Amino acid sequence: MSDDSKKTPGNADQVSVPDFSELWKELYFKNEDIWAEAFKHYLSTKSFVNMMDTTLDQHLTLEKMTRQNLEKFFETTPVPSKQDVARVGELVISLEEKIDTIEFQLLNNFQSMADSLIKMADYQDNIKNQLSELKKEVQALGKRLDKLEKDPVSAPAKAPARKKTTKKEAPTE
Repeated sequence: MSDDSKKTPGNADQVSVPDFSELWKELYFKNEDIWAEAFKHYLSTKSFVNMMDTTLDQHLTLEKMTRQNLEKFFETTPVPSKQDVARVGELVISLEEKIDTIEFQLLNNFQSMADSLIKMADYQDNIKNQLSELKKEVQALGKRLDKLEKDPVSAPAKAPARKKTTKKEAPTE
């Protein structure tokens, strides 16, 4: 331990003042070992273990009561619980999947309808062309008939050569 000394101007005697920080350190280190041994001994006793068991039981009982009270509170108030939010989340996810499925089916249906309309338009165009060809043939036959009716005697002598017409096959779906 170190001591600080002070000199007074008129006195040749020295007054010693103890260093309190050094005293405190010394006291601390001496007591630390004693207290550590005492706590080590206390923590290993049966009474401490019983006290910790009792404290743990009390804490678990309090925790259980708190949970039950909170469940009752949430049942009576309109605040959703974690389970409610999770259930709603699952419902939203399943609804999104159903919407995606319906959207995919609609797109496929629209595509097949568009393809069918294109085929039908092509078929109508082919029928229109065939009808116009038939109309021309009927008109040509009508003119020939008119000629034959006007000139029945000369008809066998002047019979024009007949054109061979072929029927076009109607397109199939």
